[in-house]
Amino acid sequence: NVIFADTYEEYIFNNEKDVLVLYYALWCGHCYKFEPIYREIGKRFKLYASKFKNFNNDIIIGKIDATNNDIYDIYIG
Repeated sequence: NVIFADTYEEYIFNNEKDVLVLYYALWCGHCYKFEPIYREIGKRFKLYASKFKNFNNDIIIGKIDATNNDIYDIYIG
């Protein structure tokens, strides 16, 4: 899920699920290198959920461009 400033509170605070968020910047080399790993985590959770019907899929995996979305007191610089 791609999270934006206007949906941040909905995803992070106003739900019953656990949330794993990647705060990234387009210019960040470390973020760029981590992106494929982060996507793989999401794919594996999805595969696991489809394989085991009793799996309680209560995890949201999302990312937010922290340089283009003003969110609370989080500074990415």
